[in-house]
Amino acid sequence: ESAGEPLQLIGSLSAAEIAATTSAFQKGSSRIIETCTSNLQEALEVTKRQAIDKSSGDGKTSKFSTFKMSCGNIVDFHEGLMARVGAPSLEFEKAMKAEHCLKGGCDHEFTTSNYHVTTSAKKEWEITMGERPCPEEDRGHGRTIRSIEELEKEDLVKNAGLQRVEIIAIVLYTGPLFQLYNAVLRRFPKPMFEVFEQSGNLFSTTIHVLVSAIQKVARVMPPPEGLTLYCGLGGLMELPDSFWSYDDFGVRGYMEWGFRSTTSNKAIAIQYSGAKEGRPLAMVMEIPVGSVDRGACIRDFSQYPAEVEYLWVPCSYIEPTGQVSIQVIDEGVVKFVPVR
Repeated sequence: ESAGEPLQLIGSLSAAEIAATTSAFQKGSSRIIETCTSNLQEALEVTKRQAIDKSSGDGKTSKFSTFKMSCGNIVDFHEGLMARVGAPSLEFEKAMKAEHCLKGGCDHEFTTSNYHVTTSAKKEWEITMGERPCPEEDRGHGRTIRSIEELEKEDLVKNAGLQRVEIIAIVLYTGPLFQLYNAVLRRFPKPMFEVFEQSGNLFSTTIHVLVSAIQKVARVMPPPEGLTLYCGLGGLMELPDSFWSYDDFGVRGYMEWGFRSTTSNKAIAIQYSGAKEGRPLAMVMEIPVGSVDRGACIRDFSQYPAEVEYLWVPCSYIEPTGQVSIQVIDEGVVKFVPVR
C-alpha cells in the first residue's frame, strides 16, 4: 500500500460514518476511564488499610513495620567481598563441608521467608549431597533436587568449565540456604547473623566458590535479546536514601551486599513483592539485560526450576535508570522501579 491510501480512505468517509466512529471511540474511552478510576479507588483503599496496619493504635510495632535495606556505598563497592567475609580456604570441598556440617551454627534451624521450610545448614548439605532424603513436606512448589553426579554431565557445566564444588555451591544456594548466605553477607537479620559471626563461621569458602560459579555461567550464557529481569523486594523493605538522591560526587544508588536473585517471570517477582500479603512497600525492580549488566541463569541447577532464576554476585552496584511506575493488580498496588 502507498502512504497516501489511508489518508484517502479517511477523506472518503461520510459525515454519518465519521459520527459513528467518533461515538464508538467515546464509548470505548469512557469504559477505559471507568476501569482505571475503579482500579485507582481500589488502590487507595489498599493504601489506607496498609497505613492503618503499619502502626497499631497502642504505639506498638505491627507485623508490617518496615525497615531500611542493609546495603553498602560506593566505597564498600571498591573494597569488595574479601573485606566482608574473609578469604576462602583452598581445600574447597573440605572447607565447604566443614562450614555446613562441623563449624558453629551448622545445626541452627531457621525458616525460609518464601516457602516456609524449616531446616539448617547441615540438613541442607546432606540433602544436596544425597546423604539424607528431602522431607516430603519440604517438596512443595516444584522442589527438585538432582544429584551432583547427574549435573556434572550437563553441557552447561562443560561449556562453563564448572568444577564439582561450584555445582554444589549453586545447588545449595537455590534451596533454603539462600537465606543463610545473604544473612551473613548483609549482616541482617541481626540475630541470625550473630549466630554465625560469634562462632567464626561466615561461609567464606562457600560464598567465594559460588561467586566464581556465577561468573563462569554468566560468561557462556548470552541472554535473549530484549530480556528484562524482575526482582520482588518483599514489601517491608525501604530502599536507602542514597538510591534516590545524588551524593557530592554525582552518584546515586547502593551496593547490594548479598546475592541478588532475579527472574524472567514477572508473575514470580510479583509473588515476591509482598502485594498478596498486603504489605505497605510492595515493590519490584526491573532490570534490562545487556552485555555487561546480566546475571547467570541457574535454572538447570535450581531446586525450584520454575522460578527461572538469574543470579547476581554480591557487591553489585544498583542505580535507578528511569521513572517509577505503579501497577494495580488483583492483590493490591505494586511499584515497579527500573534499575541497572
